[in-house]
Amino acid sequence: MKIVLVLILALLSVILLSDWHPLEIGKVSFFIEGYRISVDFGFICFLVLILFIFFHLSLMVLNLLVNFFYFRVIRLKQKASYNLASAMIHRGLGDLKKAEKLFLKKAKHGELPEAHFIAAAEIAHQRKDLASRDFYLEKASGFSGSKNLPIAIVKKFEWMIEEEKFDSAIKVLEGLGSQLKKNNKMIALQKLLFEKTGNYQKILDMLSDLRRLPEYDNNYLKQLELSCAINILNEEQFFDETKSRKKWLSFSKDIRQSPPLIAVYTSLLLRSGFNTEAEKILKRRLDESLNNQLLEIYGSIKSEKPKRMLRAIQYWRTKYGESSELEMAAAQQCINATMWGQAKNHLMKIIDDTPTPVALKLMADIEEQLGNHGISLVRRRQGLELAAKEK
Repeated sequence: MKIVLVLILALLSVILLSDWHPLEIGKVSFFIEGYRISVDFGFICFLVLILFIFFHLSLMVLNLLVNFFYFRVIRLKQKASYNLASAMIHRGLGDLKKAEKLFLKKAKHGELPEAHFIAAAEIAHQRKDLASRDFYLEKASGFSGSKNLPIAIVKKFEWMIEEEKFDSAIKVLEGLGSQLKKNNKMIALQKLLFEKTGNYQKILDMLSDLRRLPEYDNNYLKQLELSCAINILNEEQFFDETKSRKKWLSFSKDIRQSPPLIAVYTSLLLRSGFNTEAEKILKRRLDESLNNQLLEIYGSIKSEKPKRMLRAIQYWRTKYGESSELEMAAAQQCINATMWGQAKNHLMKIIDDTPTPVALKLMADIEEQLGNHGISLVRRRQGLELAAKEK
């Protein structure tokens, strides 16, 4: 308005100072299709001034309307934020019904409408109203912000796993983009899904992603990797040397050095008749450090060259010192080589020190082979009595 007043005053000043009469300044003529049209120049100036004033007033009215609607939007957002805060307080006080209503009130006007609907969905889930919960999830998914912060999808995926709807969860997962799958919450949920469905290979494939999550430390991830590898090997129903070896080599080097995994793999080899391969793997690991579980498997191997295995056991006795486990492994290989006398010597050391049912049974078998049936019966009875006490 100030600009308009300035322009009017400026025009009046020019008229007064220059003795200019706008109605007598002449005319502007122009021709249209042979007709001559004359318009006073003063009228043109007046018309321009009127149009300018109208245009300026229109802008002012438009600005007022914009400000009105902007103020209304701000007020609605403020009410939505207030409702969200109030709902959280009521939820904390245990008034879930009131909290759910407040979460939904003015929800679509909130800064993040998804948060309102997800909070309401959580309450519906808590009171086991699955129909309302799913409806709220659909409402949350309808807002554009969900594309950048897909909390509705994440919650839906989480609840599917919780309700053991694994097939549906897998279908949802297959339809997600790679970026969403890399979301920290989704990574943790995928791990949970694969654990529940026994897809241990998938867990191994996502170990690099799991390492990014602060809730999983290195020790836990190593144990997880080991557990998955053991389960993968135990899934083998029919042994395929090429396939199993490929799986074995796919594990990290550190895991392949783990005694529990070596025990599972070598036992699988032994059950399938690959005794030499199992012997090599066990000997290489036992040369590095003694492990009683692996030593027990090593002693049980039916080797074509038991004396070679006995030399290895003697080397370990020199390196690690004598132990009942080494004596048992040596006794088993002596039996395998039909070296009955040496086998008895090794077993007597165990029986005199810490007798076990296995040692007594093996001693009974040796005495049976040597024709000492009475002694064999005594040893066998001793082994059964000791086994009964241990139970």
